[in-house]
Amino acid sequence: MRTYLTLLILLILSRSVSAQDTFLKTYDFFDGADETARNMFVVDDVVYILGSGGCDEGPCLHLYKLTVDGEVLMTRRYPEIAPATRCWLRDSSIYVTGLQRLDSLEVRDGYRLYDLDLDGNIRSTVKYNQENLSMPPGYPIEAYWPRGTIANDNKIIVYGDTSEDDGISDNFNRGLLVYYNMDLSFDTLVFIDPVYRNMELWNADLDADDNFSFLYDYDELINGEVIDYRTFELYDDKGSSLYRWLPPRLYFNRYLFLDHLITSENEAILHITPESSRFDPGLDLMRVQEDGNIDWREFQDFSSVEFRILDISETRDKNILVAGFSDGPDQGAHIRKVDIHNGEVIWDRAFKDYDDEATGNALTNFFNSYELAVGL
Repeated sequence: MRTYLTLLILLILSRSVSAQDTFLKTYDFFDGADETARNMFVVDDVVYILGSGGCDEGPCLHLYKLTVDGEVLMTRRYPEIAPATRCWLRDSSIYVTGLQRLDSLEVRDGYRLYDLDLDGNIRSTVKYNQENLSMPPGYPIEAYWPRGTIANDNKIIVYGDTSEDDGISDNFNRGLLVYYNMDLSFDTLVFIDPVYRNMELWNADLDADDNFSFLYDYDELINGEVIDYRTFELYDDKGSSLYRWLPPRLYFNRYLFLDHLITSENEAILHITPESSRFDPGLDLMRVQEDGNIDWREFQDFSSVEFRILDISETRDKNILVAGFSDGPDQGAHIRKVDIHNGEVIWDRAFKDYDDEATGNALTNFFNSYELAVGL
């Protein structure tokens, strides 16, 4: 099955939803190579898309530049980079982390951090070796899995989680934040320890004060039962934890790509599976106030399909876009606008193009959503 890159989610939104100017375009940049566009950034009228795709010797970084009308400006592949899931754009730098395939594909060898300019040139790179940890745990770290990068004006962080064997459990995971200075020199390490045995660090965002917010799942052992939770935690530039949200129980967790949003008002938007609908078509979207109180928790019903949120973004009118895809026989891409005040649906769109000659039987997912300025 050929996998195509399908650009579906550039919405030029006017002040009236009924006056949308939208398009769908499908691209096959490298003759049928697998391509997954998990990162999208817009600078002025240029769209940057990054993700993992095929190269001759295996997966590698793909980068594309397009206009907001879908015209291709540049395509580029990096055979030396096997990228992590999340990239980050800050000012004129695109920060990418991943294994350097020319060094080794062994995850115990570490990873590289790359600083790319807006033309796709690698300005600088550093190698990180996990054997050089300044705070070793007293036993070997078998692997470190970088999930992505995030940056403010002072620090760049590579975040992910470890795989460890402490002699007690053969399935022990911790979060690891590696801080870098803006010249890519090493700054400090921060371990996020699990409450019980495991944690998985999924995503990151910046709050309104440019502090770092990290989304992760973790286990607790309560009365002999392993209970799953999903939370977010704020860290400052020095690696100090500022705040950790005390979450409700997570009843079902099997998604590999998760997102959360810290709004311009420093409130968190994230999703969790409700107890009553573990296998039902829907999930709970919630708004968490800056003081940690849940403002609302609203069940999102997707009518007979199991929906997975892959991206959450804030609109210009301070509401929320959730994007992702549905699972099951009616699989397709979905995007929904949600009222920030109560979690109610403003509008919902689904895209299923099974009969389209270009896409064939390729899977259609929304990994990113972005609202363009009015008038572009």
